[in-house]
Amino acid sequence: MSKVCLEGNHCLGLYDDGNGLPNRTYYGRGFIQLTWAANYKVASECLGLGDKLLKDPDLVATDIKINMLVSVWYWKARVQPLIKGKEDSFGLTTKGINPEECVRVNRLAKRRYRIYLKVADALKIENKAKENGCYN
Repeated sequence: MSKVCLEGNHCLGLYDDGNGLPNRTYYGRGFIQLTWAANYKVASECLGLGDKLLKDPDLVATDIKINMLVSVWYWKARVQPLIKGKEDSFGLTTKGINPEECVRVNRLAKRRYRIYLKVADALKIENKAKENGCYN
């Protein structure tokens, strides 16, 4: 996706929530796949970076320290509040990271849960999280 978007600026209109800067794209980057200009802006401000990530969104993918800081910030700010007291509800993590999957594209959320189960089995995890919290 990023290669196609970068070559010839084919994706400038994608992920435009009205909060971005001209000639910038705010598609998913980094470990957490941060998306949308509003999220880049808030992450940048909360991490004390001013508007650095809004001006240069590629930093989320190219600077490993920023990548990790953004991912931890997003988890703490957007996911943890949802799962508090319900840490065994896998679907809530999906809802916190990509809420669209819980409403319109829930086949992806169901697939994500099946992958989680396979990984958990491979790692011999006994107390697996329940599917609850996204589309059910």
